[in-house]
Amino acid sequence: MEQRIGEQQPRYKDLVEHSLGFIYIHGLDGVLEWINAAGAQLLGHDAAAMVGRPLTDFLADSTAVELYLSNIREHGQDQRYIEAVTAAGERRFLQYHNVLISPDDREPYVLGHAQDVTAMVQAQTD
Repeated sequence: MEQRIGEQQPRYKDLVEHSLGFIYIHGLDGVLEWINAAGAQLLGHDAAAMVGRPLTDFLADSTAVELYLSNIREHGQDQRYIEAVTAAGERRFLQYHNVLISPDDREPYVLGHAQDVTAMVQAQTD
């Protein structure tokens, strides 16, 4: 079974990297460790330039990050809507579902997945 999983790893990597979904990893300190191309493109940044920066650099309400990280630490997951700001200053509404991963051999991290729901939010407010 482990051999079969190992054989599939390149496919999983390709799936995540080429997904249209916004997929990312950050530490419990809120610093971005990895983001796929779709997520970086949505926010108008180069993925490599985003890594190492705090989530607050990309969100409209930086105070929401502390509540979010508290929920992750306490419950091991969090899901809700959040407002992001693109490099051009455009506001985008994201619906996310993030989970805490705690491997035995390294520091815990958060695996996140979000989708852009701006059009849906705007339609509801019009």
